[in-house]
Amino acid sequence: MKTKLFIITLAATMFAACSPTPEPIQELQLTEEEQILNNQQSQAGLDLLRLHAYTDEENVIISPLSINIASAMLANGAENVTLEQILNTIGAEDYSIDELNSYYSKLMKALPHLDQTTDMRISNGIWLDDDLHPVENFVEANKRSYQATVDIIDLNTPAAAKVINDWASLNTNKLIEKVVEESMFNDYTRFVLANAIYFKGMWQSEFKKANTSKGDFHLADGTTIQTDMMHQTAKFKVGEYWNVSETDYKTNPDARMLRMPFKGEFYMDIILPARSICCADFLDHIFNMELMETMEKSLMEEEVTVQMPKFTLKNHFDLIPDLKALGMVDVFTDAADLSGIDSTRDLKVQHFLHDTYLEVNEKGAKAAAVTTIIGVDKAAGPAQDFIIDRPFLLFIREAKYGTILFAAKIGNPTK
Repeated sequence: MKTKLFIITLAATMFAACSPTPEPIQELQLTEEEQILNNQQSQAGLDLLRLHAYTDEENVIISPLSINIASAMLANGAENVTLEQILNTIGAEDYSIDELNSYYSKLMKALPHLDQTTDMRISNGIWLDDDLHPVENFVEANKRSYQATVDIIDLNTPAAAKVINDWASLNTNKLIEKVVEESMFNDYTRFVLANAIYFKGMWQSEFKKANTSKGDFHLADGTTIQTDMMHQTAKFKVGEYWNVSETDYKTNPDARMLRMPFKGEFYMDIILPARSICCADFLDHIFNMELMETMEKSLMEEEVTVQMPKFTLKNHFDLIPDLKALGMVDVFTDAADLSGIDSTRDLKVQHFLHDTYLEVNEKGAKAAAVTTIIGVDKAAGPAQDFIIDRPFLLFIREAKYGTILFAAKIGNPTK
């Protein structure tokens, strides 16, 4: 039997287009249950990042929000054990698909409009081939909860790749210009589903370019390299983590947190482990959302001299091994139940790809992430110093509930 392809492309991206008329400001209001879900979604993102603690990549950036939204949209077409595994993997095991959709509907409506200084957009699109017989609820749920637009185009020719790639490029401000290959489109291609998130934030306290100079950055293997270091002294919130069982024997904390606000309702948290602690070990064995919350409680505003690398990095991952390790297994095998997408076909996922981009400079930060799922038929005080001169963790978060948009481990800012 011939292998028949279907393609789901889910893109979470940062797009830098300015709207001529500012949208009205909205407030994100989550119920107590949704706040718990929000925290569990963030922990799921940390679990995914942790799987790359000891990989060959010195720099790893993922978008938990992108991957979770992509998975949630896919979940609307999953049934039974396949659905349970998807929900479990993204930290939503105690919630129904309707509750998950309601939660993301709130994020979709509010996150892009929390302030008028941050450039952010969340967009979703579905392209259907005229030979697909989609279950009505799959399409309607994505239109209703994820504000997805739905178009019918000919997906059976390589030309369809240009439509999807142009859409991705537009919604990432050309940071990520290619998410699918022409070879993915043939007589058996049935649909493409895409999610795009855009974010561009400007520092509340910008670095002056004149103060950027070469400085030391100490790699995990003990070598020292030279990289562009930004400098400024200003008031920032700083927190600490001490291992309670060893506090009596330590003079320095096990890790420090620096919160750098963007203009508006977002901020970047930087977690810097002590020089004696390997960043990978800290991420793999110590750090979690509970610890992040503990460090948040210790935050106090102080005059701080910040030295921070200026960098741009990109990543590309096939997430299937990671997702399998976290419990999302059946959707990639013949045990997959995606009958909620098309009840006339037996479908499974063949690829779960994730492309990311992050740039941090004197003015602020911009990032992009594209998540692409390809499926086949089963047949197929005095100013203190905060010198970021060694591997560190980085998180771009929404301010009210701490929703993690992007999470990164930076081991070598020159790569």
